[in-house]
Amino acid sequence: LVVASDWKIKLAADKTLDLKQVQLSMRYADHQREYEAACVLTLAGVDLFIWAHYAKSWQFNGSTGPGQKIPIGRLMGDLENLFGIDADLPDSLEALTISNLAMSYDSTGFSFGCETEFKVDGQPVDMVITITIKKVEPKKPEKSEQPKKSEVLEKSTRTKSTSKKNDEGSYTKDFDGHLTVAGRKFNLSCHKEAGASRMVASYRKDGGDRIELRDLIGGDLGEQIPESLAITIDDVYL
Repeated sequence: LVVASDWKIKLAADKTLDLKQVQLSMRYADHQREYEAACVLTLAGVDLFIWAHYAKSWQFNGSTGPGQKIPIGRLMGDLENLFGIDADLPDSLEALTISNLAMSYDSTGFSFGCETEFKVDGQPVDMVITITIKKVEPKKPEKSEQPKKSEVLEKSTRTKSTSKKNDEGSYTKDFDGHLTVAGRKFNLSCHKEAGASRMVASYRKDGGDRIELRDLIGGDLGEQIPESLAITIDDVYL
């Protein structure tokens, strides 16, 4: 059985994730139904081609076509509009253009990955960024002893009812990844302090890592440094 249609995945409040050109197929084997789907999701102005499989729950995976360039600010703006997360980026990332955008979705939330390449003082830097978005589960009310009827009546005469914010339908965002400099992989983490976001890259190798300065600096300046000059590092933070 094959069915073609458009789908809407409900997110928060009146927001939906619109899947276009959905082709759904179903098969029945060994007393179990399995579903497969293919569709298109438009995000940040480009199309992601999505494949999905359902056995006990839905699992979606997809990516853009090769070579498509996306301003990272536009991607974060779309994610902010869909999920209500903050779109703050470290200043060092705001002007970046990303490629190879990928998405996965299951019952725990969404994950978006992308790649970018830029140069620092002539040295090429490859960066992989991962944005994980998870739904906040509503808090369950704590069990407490039932007050006596007289206590309830007394309390109702001197207090007003208040409404608490419901976390259902809200999302959290985690931002991490890694970058490669001079063949070494640095782990990325995002920190927010005093209202500003900053990116920290860390590298660690037990026992130390010997690096020739000409390779580390690179470019025309690096070629002027003798090969014999090197340093040994244990921990590096950028």
